[in-house]
Amino acid sequence: MRLTGALLLLAAGWEAGTALTGALRRKCAVLRELAALLSRMAEEIGQRETPLPQVFAREAECTPLLAAPLRVAAKKTAAGLPAGQALQTLCETLSLREGLPQAARAVAELSALLGAYDAETQARACRSAEGVLRTLEQEQERLLAEKGRLYRALAFSAGAILALLAL
Repeated sequence: MRLTGALLLLAAGWEAGTALTGALRRKCAVLRELAALLSRMAEEIGQRETPLPQVFAREAECTPLLAAPLRVAAKKTAAGLPAGQALQTLCETLSLREGLPQAARAVAELSALLGAYDAETQARACRSAEGVLRTLEQEQERLLAEKGRLYRALAFSAGAILALLAL
């Protein structure tokens, strides 16, 4: 019985370490999703010249982590607001809720160009912002790898200590 309890404490320690890395994993997922969104937007705007309200509405269906702010952007651009104002909700979500202020800055810079220039310039701006986001994603992945190991090791060690005390 004690051995089972000790093993459960070890497993709980490992899971606690994994849970501590959850926020870092979410940041990586959001950045990955946002970069893919910008890649698709560049294609839609550059090749098909799809209007922004349709792009945002379609992308809201493809990006579950950012669907709500994209739906807001679709409604605002359909109502005639410029992209800078329409994407403000997305920028706030990235900065405040997701803890990604650099990504929010990249989207804010992009939003100033959307709808204001020709399709090729907008597509180029989307690709440029995508590059910034891919770099941020790589940094977050590296941070996740480093801190993930540290968090799991610390939590596993705490579980091991508790397991030894239980025996």
